[in-house]
Amino acid sequence: MILSAEIYAEQLSTRGRGIPLWYPEPSWQTGEVQIGDVGFLFNGGFHRLFNATVPEDHAWNASQGVPENYKPLTPDVSRQLTEFREQDLPQGILQSSSIKAVVAGAKIEGQVPGQPGGAALSYDFEISKQQGAVLILKDKAARKVVIPTQHFHAYMRNNIESWVAFAHRQGLEYKEKDLLFVNGWTKTTGWHLAAFSQTARSRSGTVRGQISAAIGAEVKISMLGSEPASVEERWGPTKLFQIPSPFENEAASERIGDQCVFLVAYKMKKRWGWPGMKIAAAAGYDRLPDSENTGEPGGAVLAQEPPGDEEGPPGSFSLAGPCDFVLNYILEKSNAEYAIASEADIDDLFCGEDWADDIARYLEDYAPAIEVEDGGE
Repeated sequence: MILSAEIYAEQLSTRGRGIPLWYPEPSWQTGEVQIGDVGFLFNGGFHRLFNATVPEDHAWNASQGVPENYKPLTPDVSRQLTEFREQDLPQGILQSSSIKAVVAGAKIEGQVPGQPGGAALSYDFEISKQQGAVLILKDKAARKVVIPTQHFHAYMRNNIESWVAFAHRQGLEYKEKDLLFVNGWTKTTGWHLAAFSQTARSRSGTVRGQISAAIGAEVKISMLGSEPASVEERWGPTKLFQIPSPFENEAASERIGDQCVFLVAYKMKKRWGWPGMKIAAAAGYDRLPDSENTGEPGGAVLAQEPPGDEEGPPGSFSLAGPCDFVLNYILEKSNAEYAIASEADIDDLFCGEDWADDIARYLEDYAPAIEVEDGGE
């Protein structure tokens, strides 16, 4: 199942919405995803360790407690500097760039516009690469994200060691690079998602399929033709996992939904073997292309991992997404000890336009400048 989760996340990660979750439903232990959550990905779902925007005795922190010497993020920018769109995505289909869809004989590129509730439609599609993914929204999706701010950067930089220690005390073998600091989400009320993988390439290099969708009702995905391909699907929410949340206003929860299909989060990566330095780098919209900022004389400083550190704990989610490419770029092109970035930063880099499918190649070609600053409070 983790393979399908990775295919799904990798294929939809460049749609500019954040980290695609194979398990959008709320955790039965900690409830739905919230801004300020500190946690990790496991088998395609997000798992909260604690929430950094509320006090220790808040219900969001009742399950597992908080790190030692815990102090909430102040000021709580998650409630002050946020952008909220109640209908960020309409009901309909969001697909990876490897999938070309045809609706009622009309070819479209990218997202299929939402259709009136109850309308039965048939979507024919072709997968032009070996993998693909689709997200079918049975209702509109809302988006909430914290506007990029140094408060999140500084709080993560100053506290991540205690977060790792907190995870280790619970028997979790996660490192700095594995932890996420949530600063945004996209939520809906109902969804159907699928990951496709070709088991053999056809002569034309494509595999065909069909989605029969009565929006708001049952969705059926079937493969057409003789070319072998596999498809893994999930849909929800199921009644088994519809957990009432005591944390949010009921009317707002009913209107927005608690199913988190995309997650926006900060990640941090340290350079191995540079103890004691206090230099940080962050990505952002105002870093205009400048290939001269390469750090130490003689060229780029390569980011490194200690031996045996490439893989995470068993079952951990090993997606190398857009954020990871940005973090690697920062460490390779600067002398920073560590780097911090989120999908919101990358969205600003592309000025709201579609993201490049190959983020690593884009960074090398356009060489955005890097802001390096002294660490500390």
